[in-house]
Amino acid sequence: IDDFGDLRAGLDTAKTLLQTRLNDWESARVTLEQTRRTAGDRIAEFNRRIRADFPNNAAFSRLPTVPNRTGGRDSFLDAMDDTLDLWARVNALPPSPLFTAPLLLMGGLTRAQFLTLRTTLDAAFTTRGTTERGVSQQRLTRNTLQTRARDLMVTYRLKIEALYPPESPQ
Repeated sequence: IDDFGDLRAGLDTAKTLLQTRLNDWESARVTLEQTRRTAGDRIAEFNRRIRADFPNNAAFSRLPTVPNRTGGRDSFLDAMDDTLDLWARVNALPPSPLFTAPLLLMGGLTRAQFLTLRTTLDAAFTTRGTTERGVSQQRLTRNTLQTRARDLMVTYRLKIEALYPPESPQ
C-alpha cells in the first residue's frame, strides 16, 4: 500500500512537471516562429533595399536567400550572416549622391540591431531544442513510473488471487 501511495505521488508530480515542460516547449516554439518570421522579413527588406539603392551593381549581385519560414537553424543563420557581411560592405562605401552610409532599414533598424536579432534567433533555436528534450525526458520519467505502478498492480492482483479464494470477502 505504501508503494502505491508513493507511486501515486510520483505520478502526480510527473504529470505536473510534464505539463510545465509542455508549456515551456510551446512558448519556445511560438517565440522561434515569431523570431524566424521577423528575421525572414528583415532579410527580404534588406534585399529590396540593396536592389533599390544599388541597381546593376556587380558587387551586390548575389543577395542572401530568404529562408523558408519553417527553415532550420543553418538556413536562417547562414542567410543572416550573408546579410551582415553585405551590410558591412555597404556601410563601408564612400558617400554618393544616391546613398550615404549607414544603411538603415524600416523603423531605423541598424546593422547592430540586426546582429542582435541574429543572436536572439540562435538562442530561440537552442531554447526550443532544450525544451523539446525536457518534454521527452519528462515523458520517459512519467512512463517509467506508470510501468512501475502497473507492474505493482499486476503483482498485487496475483498475490490476492494466490492468497484468497475467489469468493473470499478479503
